[in-house]
Amino acid sequence: SRGQYETYLAQLDEAEQDDILAHGPFPLELVCLNCNTHYHFSEDALKTLFERGE
Repeated sequence: SRGQYETYLAQLDEAEQDDILAHGPFPLELVCLNCNTHYHFSEDALKTLFERGE
């Protein structure tokens, strides 16, 4: 689910988060290999997610 991907992204180390924000691409697209659902995360959504650190 989208929530699981948000948790995964928030748990990345700070260097990886900084790299994502510095280089994109935006929206960041993650694809579930089980159901082929595409999840998109805007730059602003990622900044908010990384600030919360959930």
